[in-house]
Amino acid sequence: MIQNPDRRTEKPNVLTRQDSIIAIDHEQGFNWLSYKIIGSTAKPWENVVLASSFTFMSKHLFRHELRTREVDLLVFQARLAELTNELLQEMKAIVPVEWVAGHSLLDEIVEYLLDASQHSVQFINNVNYLLQ
Repeated sequence: MIQNPDRRTEKPNVLTRQDSIIAIDHEQGFNWLSYKIIGSTAKPWENVVLASSFTFMSKHLFRHELRTREVDLLVFQARLAELTNELLQEMKAIVPVEWVAGHSLLDEIVEYLLDASQHSVQFINNVNYLLQ
């Protein structure tokens, strides 16, 4: 859903402390926005075959760990399904205006997250497929 193709072993962009992980550097989190200019805006819940062809996924920092253990994504799926337009609009309202001035990316991200919420079952099914 949030892709971060630059979050890989040689550039993890995470801080760790004991059992805690804090992800930093989210500049490519919604990198699919920039792919629009070359015609690809694939959503991970729409086409698992296309999503599995993204080469960055094989290099993602957490991929190996996630593939070597059973991952229960039901809580994440439930939380994702709880996202509503109202909640996303509340979140959008607290984003500093300087971060969004001059473009509509935040509106597109809200739309994307709402779409993901409405397709949470398909999204989780595809994630499970990609982790096989």
